[in-house]
Formats: sequence, structure tokens, C-alpha cells
Amino acid sequence: MKIITDGTSDLQNPEKYGIDVVPIIVYYGDSEITSDKLNDESVRSQIMEYIERAEVKTSQPSPKAFLDAYERANDDVTVITISSKLSGIYNSALLAKKIFERTHDKRVTVIDSKTGAFMLGYLAMKASQLKDVEKVIELRDKMKTFGVLDTLKNAVKSGRIPAAKGLIARALSLKPMFELVDGEIKSTSSLRGDPIERLVKKLGTYVTDEKINVMVVHGSVREKADELMKKIKEQFNVNESYIEPLGPALMAHLGPRCLIVSFHMV
Repeated sequence: MKIITDGTSDLQNPEKYGIDVVPIIVYYGDSEITSDKLNDESVRSQIMEYIERAEVKTSQPSPKAFLDAYERANDDVTVITISSKLSGIYNSALLAKKIFERTHDKRVTVIDSKTGAFMLGYLAMKASQLKDVEKVIELRDKMKTFGVLDTLKNAVKSGRIPAAKGLIARALSLKPMFELVDGEIKSTSSLRGDPIERLVKKLGTYVTDEKINVMVVHGSVREKADELMKKIKEQFNVNESYIEPLGPALMAHLGPRCLIVSFHMV
């Protein structure tokens, strides 16, 4: 089974897992770059300047880009995309599947991950090991994701959060918390003070002594991510842990300096 995902997955070494990544396009200023070229630190830091000003946009892969990936596969294909409620990438992959299966015997399965960023990358990585569509869907449905935004500028501009709510939060110096609910970003509450403590407390509403795999994804605040993971490991029974940067694709919507926790029981 060949695993294919999209460029919002933020996988650092997809070839290590035999995963094919269909890139997205990132636009910043008068420039553009495909997501597979974002490993260059100088490029990433340049894009960060535009993210700070909420001036980064992205473009989803065309159905043809997915069709080309299906053609390269030597086996049946399982595609795992960013949540269909966050992007039209799922629909591009689905349309490519319909075109491909008219003339090929290989089977293509398209899965809506109901998540994004490294959470999507993690799901693709595990899918390459599980090699079982039902088990991948089962894992997806076990994952819970929540986080804290540092700024609402990007979320308001992208339409993720209403402008009025953004004005109130800025005026009161509040940092909004959010959850991914059925693949959609839902604002849950706002907070003052230390977001790390709130995220640890939030995790404690789901977990007591169960063993978990946990991810911390950060908007270019590695030290805070390290601190958050340290506290999580001190308080919970962690089996596998990952700390990964949030790529420009979703940071353009969630903004810099955000912190995200995602986990599932094992």
C-alpha cells in the first residue's frame, strides 16, 4: 500500500517512510515557493516576516498533481489529506481518484484526516506502518487536538475567527484556546496568563494514567514547546512524543507563536 499525503503535513523526511507528498504552493510578497522547498532556514525565516503581518497565502494542489502521484505508485494507494473543513485539498485528491480509476486497475482510497500540520504527518507516518485503511481511520478517530493562539490577526484575516471576536480579544489581551472538532477549528475559550499551564490542564481533562502518544506543534517557539512537553512528561504516562514546527501552510491561518497539543491513547 502506497501512502500519499499533501504538503500541509509538515513531514521532515517523508522518504524515510516511503511516503509521497503532493506539495502546496505558498505565496509571500511577490514570491512563491512549493512546500517541498521549505527546508531552507533562510526561506522559512523570510516567510515568517510575512506571516507576522498576516500576508501569506497558500494554494492547494490541483487534481493533476494528485493524478501524477497516483501514476508513480506501484501499488494500491491510500491518500491522507488535511481536513476537508480546512482546505479543498481532499476534493482535489477525490477528483483525481475518479479520473484515475477509469483507466487503471489500482485502487485509490482517500481519507480525510480531520486534522493538519504534523498531526496529519503523524497519521501518514503511522499509516505507512499499519498498512490497513480501517486501522488508520480508527487511529484518526482516537486523536484529539487543541491549542492556544498568540495572535488573532491571522485567524481573523483567514476567516477562522470572526473579526469582532478578534477585536475584543486584542483589547483585553486575551489568548484564545481552540479545539479541532470533527476537522474544524472551534474557538473554546480565552485566557490570560501562562498558556502552557492551561494546555497541560486541558490535557488532564482527557487523560489520567492512560498511556498516550503525544505531539506538541509550535509556531516557531521551540523553547516553549520543549517546556510544554517537559511538563506533559512529568504529569502523564507518555509512550511516544514528538515536537515539531508548524509549517507556513497552517501558520498562515493560526499565526506565529501558537502552541498545539495532539494525542491519542495507546
